Amino acid sequence: MGINEFRKRWFDHYLNGEQNRANELPRVQLFVMGPNHWRNFDIWPPPGTKDTKMFLGDGSLSFDTPTEESSSTSYDYDPFDPVPCYGGGRPGFDALGPIDITPGEDRMNVFTSEPLEKPITVIGSMSLKMYASSSAKDTDWFVMLTDVYPGGHSIRIRYGELRARHRYGLDREVFMEPGQSYLFDIDLSATALEFAAGHRVRIAIISSQFTPRERNMNTGGVNKEETSGIVAYNTILHERDHPSHIFLPVMEQ
Repeated sequence: MGINEFRKRWFDHYLNGEQNRANELPRVQLFVMGPNHWRNFDIWPPPGTKDTKMFLGDGSLSFDTPTEESSSTSYDYDPFDPVPCYGGGRPGFDALGPIDITPGEDRMNVFTSEPLEKPITVIGSMSLKMYASSSAKDTDWFVMLTDVYPGGHSIRIRYGELRARHRYGLDREVFMEPGQSYLFDIDLSATALEFAAGHRVRIAIISSQFTPRERNMNTGGVNKEETSGIVAYNTILHERDHPSHIFLPVMEQ
């Protein structure tokens, strides 16, 4: 059943009173990318998934907990040289869609798994728990989950963003102490995707997505009103005491 046919059937039943048994349809119907088939469930999140951690490392993404006492990835974010949003559209909206972001990854911090020995199916909500610090009192974090094909294409699957000052909620502003590490919980929304055997899982992290998102000038001021800014020296921690990781709801076989 196509999405428009489903919508019409639902509205006809609940608004027009048609007895078309729309109320007997599964409560959750989702399309699993990769094998490209539909699956039905009665509840969300679906049963049979296990929250699985994949840990960031020195350019790596692994199921193994980090053991290094000190390990990090640092980069400069200059608001006057922002990373463009590859693929157009507006981040976080469906119109953005899956797209190969390989051409832009040379300006991103990427963490990539080894080729998968067997497929894993991810169905449900995801988040990145990232320990990080900055030389600035405020900066931005943009995160992309990608499916890396054997040929090297890095297909963006989901996207998340967080302004550091709003790490405790949009209703308050709490600025960072420069150089101090914090835990940032970055929502990556939900997906239904099978990472095929031989593919790799990748996380890409940057501090700008220009022009759909305004530049953070890193000063703590009102960004859209500022004409000057400072360079932020940002550090992502991936060590034993600060194990940055992504939560993936993996469907158990």
